Amino acid sequence: MDSSSIKLFAPFGALIALLVFVVTFAIGVPAIVAAIAGVVLGVTIVVLLFHQSDALVLKGLRVQNADARTQPRVLNVLDGLCDSHGFRKPTVVIVDDPARNACGFGRRAHHSTLALTSGLVDNVDRLQLEGVLARELTALSAKSRPAATAVVSLRRFLPRGMGDAIVQRVQGEERSVRDDFDAVRYTRYPPGLAAALATIDAGPSAVAGANRAARHLWIVDPTTTSSSDEPSADPWPVNLRVDALREL
Repeated sequence: MDSSSIKLFAPFGALIALLVFVVTFAIGVPAIVAAIAGVVLGVTIVVLLFHQSDALVLKGLRVQNADARTQPRVLNVLDGLCDSHGFRKPTVVIVDDPARNACGFGRRAHHSTLALTSGLVDNVDRLQLEGVLARELTALSAKSRPAATAVVSLRRFLPRGMGDAIVQRVQGEERSVRDDFDAVRYTRYPPGLAAALATIDAGPSAVAGANRAARHLWIVDPTTTSSSDEPSADPWPVNLRVDALREL
């Protein structure tokens, strides 16, 4: 667990420890025993939540590992980007869903996963795919990504406003646009990512069963549709991100 994740989980663990202490002490358990029980339970729950975060991102989705036989184009482009720019190569999985979307996550910087929906892979050309992969590799290389992944476990228990505020504090403001701009520094071809985002915007991007607590990790919000009354978690609509890239 890195320092950012420790800072993220420490208040939650302390609250659990305090509650356990108060309850056990109130029923007659000696103070020292109550305190030890609180600390042990608080640490245990925090560790369990931390280790669940990766699995929670794709929980409930139909996922299969990508290999050279099933996804040669994806892995070829990914290898080229990693070899050329020194990105750490993530595990690649395909989410069986017609939506056009992608996400990169990992509670540890040295062990990350890149998930692409089958709908995205089937609807982008090679240059667009390069833009998407470069964007997600850039996001995975950000120092904030492990904590942004770990927060998925906590966000399930928090009111929406509080969860959004914590995500913003962890990732910083305008994360999606910053990742877009950082990606084209590597591809040196803004039209590629712009076209990919336009393709995503033109089709469905809502992934059936996507975890709402993990929606900040996706290239676009996977939990809302164009007809939804609920606002997206991202303040930057995709069409504005496309326009910004086309201005470069």
